[in-house]
Amino acid sequence: MKLIKRRQYLEKMIQVIGTPDIKVITGVCRCGKSKLLEAFEE
Repeated sequence: MKLIKRRQYLEKMIQVIGTPDIKVITGVCRCGKSKLLEAFEE
């Protein structure tokens, strides 16, 4: 399976690091939420 890079979403996540807000990632099943978090972790 091919991984599609979602730089826009990743950049938005990086911008909100350190803010006191709770971050919630939502989406339909199998849309890449877990893969986005894995990319963010690296």
